[in-house]
Amino acid sequence: ADVDDPDFCNPFASACWELSFLGKHYHPVVASFSTGTANLEPSLPNEHPKAMLERYDTVTSGEFVPRVSIPKANPLHAKMLKQKKAKPVFVGQSYAAPSPFLEACLALDEPRDHDANCFFVSVE
Repeated sequence: ADVDDPDFCNPFASACWELSFLGKHYHPVVASFSTGTANLEPSLPNEHPKAMLERYDTVTSGEFVPRVSIPKANPLHAKMLKQKKAKPVFVGQSYAAPSPFLEACLALDEPRDHDANCFFVSVE
């Protein structure tokens, strides 16, 4: 059953997390409608859902009405760029000599040339 008035179509049955996400929507009209619903503000009787769609219209002009504002630059971004320029880090191979323990272990290890010539024969 289609209902013209949004107050009678159970708008408060949507999950609260949906309203919290839509409250941070990039378009100000959607954000204001969802914030109003989350705050349980009564909707005006003459305000129809079509009003939101007209204010959210992107089809006719190809632009958001009202225009979406450009977000402010994060102040930490400039600080991060300064730190990257000031301290370049290069990771390469270490040229340290092997430890005496490693040299002793390698000396004890037997050469395994005969392993390459092994053949497995089934014993019956």
